[in-house]
Amino acid sequence: VTNGCIATDTVRVAVVPKPITQFTNTSVCQGTSTTFTDQSIGSSFWQWNFGDPASGVDNTSTLQNPMHTFSTAGSYTVTLISGSQPTCSDTVIQTVIVNPLPVVTVSSATICAGSSATLTASGANSYSWSTGTTTDSITVSPTSTTSYTVTGTTSFGCLSTTVGTIVVNPLPIVTIGSSTNPVSNSATICMGQSATLTASGANSYSWSTGATSDSITDNPASNTSYT
Repeated sequence: VTNGCIATDTVRVAVVPKPITQFTNTSVCQGTSTTFTDQSIGSSFWQWNFGDPASGVDNTSTLQNPMHTFSTAGSYTVTLISGSQPTCSDTVIQTVIVNPLPVVTVSSATICAGSSATLTASGANSYSWSTGTTTDSITVSPTSTTSYTVTGTTSFGCLSTTVGTIVVNPLPIVTIGSSTNPVSNSATICMGQSATLTASGANSYSWSTGATSDSITDNPASNTSYT
């Protein structure tokens, strides 16, 4: 009313349903990305905060269905604000668990050619070897130095890989010479005499007589073999 004059106007107020914000996410292991799936109703904008400030600018997103790789294993509080406009929005907060990778260790071994060795893995719930074995241990007889890969998996499905190596040393070539025939592995003596046998080609020795030196001296009463 102004100066006795009356004017009217009509304002239409639209009432829209309040949006409902919700989302799901995939389970995640450390170092892999998780996908967030928006399941909101009545939303046309999305503001995500992954609760991971160590990830820098990647800690937020305005995508409807973003992906995020968390900086470390642990528990994170993820917030989604969505709606039709900033003044008409809804907020949901969920906890996301980032599972750690297993610390898989495996033994190594050194063997002589022709021998076998057992490698044992630990640190996970299940294992898969490059040989195809799915137990925590494998027993193998490589003919040369060989590395074996094992992948360990936790109950959460997180996995890591490590390598165990078996070093194969060649067998020594042992030869025996005698005081009467240095280049042969035999000796001829007269009864009552003694002979000295000398081994070579290795670092230590063990004779059938019990001696542990490289040479033995004996006076056998008959033809005798010495190992």
